[in-house]
Amino acid sequence: MNKLEIVLLAQNFVSEFDELKIRLDYSLESLNRLEEYLTKTIKDSKPVRGSFFFENTDYRVFALGAYLGEVIRRNSKAVRWNTENAETPIDIIQETPDGSKALTINKAFKRVYNGPDDNIHHFAAIMLRELLKYSGDIPSDFFDPDDVRMNESGDSPVAIYSKSIIENGGIVHQICHENGIWYFLGRDEDSNVENENYVYLFLHEVQLKHPEFAGLLEAQDRLRIIRQDDGSYRPQLQHTGLFYDSHTIPSYQGDMKLDIIQWTRYNFRRVSGSLLAVLIGFILMIRLHWLFGLVFIGAALYAIWYWIMAYNRFKGGDVNPGKVISLNPTLVAVATDMRKSGGDYPVLKIIKTRLPQEDNVTGKIIPTVALYNDNPHGYPFWAEFHPVPVIHGTRNRDKINQILKSFSKSSLDTLEDYIRKVNFKDAGIYKVDEENNSWSDFKHVDISKGVAMEKPLEPQNSEAQ
Repeated sequence: MNKLEIVLLAQNFVSEFDELKIRLDYSLESLNRLEEYLTKTIKDSKPVRGSFFFENTDYRVFALGAYLGEVIRRNSKAVRWNTENAETPIDIIQETPDGSKALTINKAFKRVYNGPDDNIHHFAAIMLRELLKYSGDIPSDFFDPDDVRMNESGDSPVAIYSKSIIENGGIVHQICHENGIWYFLGRDEDSNVENENYVYLFLHEVQLKHPEFAGLLEAQDRLRIIRQDDGSYRPQLQHTGLFYDSHTIPSYQGDMKLDIIQWTRYNFRRVSGSLLAVLIGFILMIRLHWLFGLVFIGAALYAIWYWIMAYNRFKGGDVNPGKVISLNPTLVAVATDMRKSGGDYPVLKIIKTRLPQEDNVTGKIIPTVALYNDNPHGYPFWAEFHPVPVIHGTRNRDKINQILKSFSKSSLDTLEDYIRKVNFKDAGIYKVDEENNSWSDFKHVDISKGVAMEKPLEPQNSEAQ
């Protein structure tokens, strides 16, 4: 483990305690707050079940030691981490130019496993006041380049910066901010988002390298900054609603407020049916028998789930262009890639729908918004793709026109290409050009079955003749 990884580990520790409503700001006083938590949750040298240190105990105690060391480093004049001769994390030391040393991470393990006599606040106070106090001139060779960066950056957060960005001419395709940490992602040779091979930089260094998005880097949690086809960047706050997979990353998040009246207008049968089921269940429960309360509760829970998913669709769903390809009935074709991670799984979904008169024109491009359902077999693609016209959930024509203007030429060209290759006029979902992409490895899967799709093929056993 290098010095920057220790800093990042401490930063992760701070983020996790934020979720516990315990603020850690790298001050000496913050160690008192940690001591209070440790006293409540460590009993007889064992973490209490359900507490922060109960699971992955040693790793989290290591993180506690990283934070303790960062408190000391950030509140001192000349303290550095030294990992050179450490065979285990416990052996990592902090030191000053005059040779004074402290086993900071070792102290964290002692606090957890030996008890409150090894108080970390008292330890840090003594280190800063006496043992690691340094008042002389700092030798020019004491701090190495990583130390200098850490000292100059102060409390600036560490960014995880993908090496593939460097290898791809410095192009950042996606920027994420989650739990206090910035991730800067490039793409690999297959145009998949690269999630490995990181280097560690400080945020101000990344801003210097990429001034084009420096103004977008506000520390809002669950923030995504997406590179668009024209090279500009667009920020979006990732939706984290109930029953919504917040780890999915839509290419263009809807971020629209659901208009309940508009949605009911276009989905009247389903909305009225769910409300009628709730009403019937309630009447039967009151008039006949309390057991019908189960029907009432079931219908009510379904109605709640239905409206939450409708809200999620427009707030966090993926926006794609659709093209009206037929009238009477109205059919709209929508193109997407079903991949979850790597690979290339293009599909064309043709939906039977309703549109207002001004949109119900053959060849017209309209915006759609969709949710994706996961598959039950661990395949690298989604099982289902459910687009609906944006007009079904909003009457805001300014928003609709804004979305239409955002569609790139390449996305519209892709839609036309898929329509031409599929050449179907019936509603359904169709693989596109499956012989020349990742679908070729899953020819046995009927994507139209959705979550009921086929299981992975069993390996063929052959006996030697």
